[in-house]
Amino acid sequence: SGLSFIMRNAAALLMVAAAVATRVVALDSCAADAACPGSAVMEERDYLVAVLSQVGRPHAERVRVMREEWGYSAPDSAFVELHTFGDFSWTVFAVFPRLLEHLQNTTKWIVFIEDETHLVPAKLEEMLGEYDHTRPLFLGHALRDAGPTIIHHYFDDPSFPYPDFSAGFVVSAALLRAAADRYAQHETKVDFVIDPQYELAEYLRDTTTTLLTHDARFCTAARDTCATIAHGRPPPTPYATVLEAQDIVFAVKTTEKFHRTRLAHVQRTWGRGLPHVTYYSDVEDPAFHTVATGIPNTPTGHCAKTQFILRKFRKLTDTYPWFVIADDDTALSVPRLLDLLKLYDDGQPTILGQRYGFGLTRPYGYSYITGGGGMIFSRAAVKAILASSCECWQRDSPDDMWLGSCASHIGVPVVHHAGFHQAEPTAYTPALLAHQPLLSFHKCMSEKDCTLPRFKYSS
Repeated sequence: SGLSFIMRNAAALLMVAAAVATRVVALDSCAADAACPGSAVMEERDYLVAVLSQVGRPHAERVRVMREEWGYSAPDSAFVELHTFGDFSWTVFAVFPRLLEHLQNTTKWIVFIEDETHLVPAKLEEMLGEYDHTRPLFLGHALRDAGPTIIHHYFDDPSFPYPDFSAGFVVSAALLRAAADRYAQHETKVDFVIDPQYELAEYLRDTTTTLLTHDARFCTAARDTCATIAHGRPPPTPYATVLEAQDIVFAVKTTEKFHRTRLAHVQRTWGRGLPHVTYYSDVEDPAFHTVATGIPNTPTGHCAKTQFILRKFRKLTDTYPWFVIADDDTALSVPRLLDLLKLYDDGQPTILGQRYGFGLTRPYGYSYITGGGGMIFSRAAVKAILASSCECWQRDSPDDMWLGSCASHIGVPVVHHAGFHQAEPTAYTPALLAHQPLLSFHKCMSEKDCTLPRFKYSS
């Protein structure tokens, strides 16, 4: 029950409050399993740090610790949180014009990092000193596709490099000025944003002819030479140290023709043994424990079915802190999901998953969490959606896009986590999957479709 959840976590909440008041931050904090090089507070800086920040408790705490470690005051013109620039700041190129306002006469570089990226200022300055800041330069840890992939619009150029955001990347002030000047001409071409890493590289190539320069000191694993380290920062203090599968309500969307294939796979793997999981279909099927929604199946969209499920959640929001809606071909790691959700406050409206964007340059544009990778809702988000006037545009409208539009209108944040994936593993370069915390994949019709050594359905 909701009361038992609060009681199990009451001690943890008191510990968090005490930790916030007394926490002493080491300048050299890194992940427990990584021996990270030292960092130091710099007296003077010729670079601007731009954090790909997000709304939410763990993200705010990470940024606060960053400021303390590196000696940045709040506010500080040399340290910016991109989410404060508004929606679509996560695309990076959309905020190039705004970033110009933060450049000082002495600014040579803009250093972009995620809030989990560990930065080693001394090594960073040493590395940047080897490059000419007056040239349009784009530096980072290069990824390349082995072949055409749906997430990159089937563009077939295996030599094309794009940055691994988790390791950070750098643009020279000269490149920022050139790219910002061209944004007005380029922006009308943008409809969907799927992979901001790739699309930033495309944007800089198309507007300035600049390609990413790979430098191994943007690290995906800790080494003595690293200027940055992906996922190198320790996790923030958990909001709830105790969170179990019984605290989450799961809903799986399916249809009769997939009961024996896709749904059977879910029930053999991640759905097996879950205390609170319901399989919503167009028919009741005792063999697979499905619940009939009374809504005819549609080939795409499924908005009416998702809205039906959300309304079923209404009576449960006082009892359960988190709610999950997944497809019958979603593969989900429940243990990793539990570890992630411990960091977030279920009392704050949050929709969590893999973030896409639609209508970047239009007044009606919005970010949304893709349905195939799983959509995670805090109880506060469910309450806010149900209290709103949001209604499906049509029965077969894309449910994830409708929810993103609704969330944008009512002010519910959509929060990205790199471990969720809208496509199958083969759609992503192995170099990226090798260090990501893998939580979900899509288009997994059987065990062989989403089998990876680092992806586990259960503990």
